[in-house]
Amino acid sequence: GEDGRDSRSEPTNRRRTMRVATILAASCAMLAAPAALAAVGPKPPIDDKVATARWIVANTRWAFIATIAHDRPGSPFNNVISTANITMPSTGHQGVPVFYTSAMDASSKDIAVNNNVSLGLSEAQLGLCGEDGSDDVPDPESPLCARLVLSGRFMNVSSTDRDAAVTQLFTEHPEMKSWPTGHDWLVSYLQLDQIWLIDTFGGASIVPPEVYWAWNPSH
Repeated sequence: GEDGRDSRSEPTNRRRTMRVATILAASCAMLAAPAALAAVGPKPPIDDKVATARWIVANTRWAFIATIAHDRPGSPFNNVISTANITMPSTGHQGVPVFYTSAMDASSKDIAVNNNVSLGLSEAQLGLCGEDGSDDVPDPESPLCARLVLSGRFMNVSSTDRDAAVTQLFTEHPEMKSWPTGHDWLVSYLQLDQIWLIDTFGGASIVPPEVYWAWNPSH
């Protein structure tokens, strides 16, 4: 198929896909180091879950997006997606993830059928795990290395919000401005319905979207 997924059931192509995924993960890890230099403020204390969620979103420039595969009903599909976040002019909601994607992309084809998605983000992407002065650098799966899952519906931005979204996306990802025309580029956002966070031992915290949207860094 055009999205390159139809042959994933073949063993040879599966092994090739796994090798590509390994290379991609390593490349993403290397890209994380420069992002640490541009971190927006120090990591919030572990008792401030809303601030921690907003801190992760403000600092990360990409995420893993999980969709339900349109060509394999009920099966998950994971992909890398570039992100930015804005205050939505139409609602005043802050920290809203926005995206610039092609309708030709495999994830976009999934979303056209079922727009429920999850975004996975990690403090490990920033190269900041273990930067608290301790000798031991926690594994990305450790609860001490904060990780965040944002779930909701992947929606096209309104005309009111489009300029703000495009401006922020092109500021954080200048290469997007030179991407080829004719690829049906979409400007979208995540309409949050659940925010799941682990940043310490003791289980996950659920942050209400309305509290997340309203949080002000000056508080």
